[in-house]
Amino acid sequence: MAKSQITAASIKAAKSAPSLGAAILAAAAAPAAKKPGAAKFAGSAALTWSSKAPAVKRGASAIRYAAYHGAVTVAAYLAAGGTRADLAWDSAPARGFITIA
Repeated sequence: MAKSQITAASIKAAKSAPSLGAAILAAAAAPAAKKPGAAKFAGSAALTWSSKAPAVKRGASAIRYAAYHGAVTVAAYLAAGGTRADLAWDSAPARGFITIA
């Protein structure tokens, strides 16, 4: 049930059924989860590129990678066409293509 659909009657009904009601009220009151890869990076943060190369990229991500590879700051990376999701992916510890300082 979306927050806009919660009414006084639905809250009263939810409170009368404790186990289900508590779950509904908790879900309605919970803050929205952040999307993975939507991390905030300062534009002036320096980037260090690893010598480890990613697997062969194909498609739209390959075109973006060719454009932003070698950028020295987050702002330059984004200006060259990289997305914040690309930055989060490339800088993830499991991949280690980029280190953000």
